[in-house]
Amino acid sequence: MADIKSVYIQVERLEAGSGPSFEEILDNGAVFSNYVHDKWPPSNLESEATEGVWVEYEEIFGRLQSGQELSAFELGAENSDAKLSKLLDASDRRTTFAIASPNRLAFYGFGVSGGRFDSPARFLDIFTTMAMIGEFYLGKYPSGSVLFEALKNPNFKQTQIGKLKAALARLEKMLKRDDREPWDKHDCA
Repeated sequence: MADIKSVYIQVERLEAGSGPSFEEILDNGAVFSNYVHDKWPPSNLESEATEGVWVEYEEIFGRLQSGQELSAFELGAENSDAKLSKLLDASDRRTTFAIASPNRLAFYGFGVSGGRFDSPARFLDIFTTMAMIGEFYLGKYPSGSVLFEALKNPNFKQTQIGKLKAALARLEKMLKRDDREPWDKHDCA
């Protein structure tokens, strides 16, 4: 699904009292309090997966409009809530956000369930989870784990396959039922 966009945001603080946009994410997102934070990019994430992903805040809006699969940026402390609010308003309903601070991680948006989780989360888990939601290629050696707790439907891949199989069965049934030539259907010849 190329139309799903994933945005990683690195922030200094992700806690109550940081502003209304942060409150929205903390209240309605999947929040991991047992998070180990690293700086971007990790050395073992392949360059083909990370090349051109890290951008400045001003560039993120163009990337969202052009449908880029993955974008990452650091949100500075100055006016961070106002900037985050503007970004949330500019995104569509098929955008997944991962917001990470030194002590907390939150997923918000498309394909994400709400809740608070104490299970451990690592930096590389963010991108593996976002790649599963957004169905984009992360490289040959993704070393993170999918944080299934954050997913609205942990079995959504199987659900999609089931829907495709059902659609194929309906199509095959229709083709078997209607094996006449197009000119045999009408009496105009």
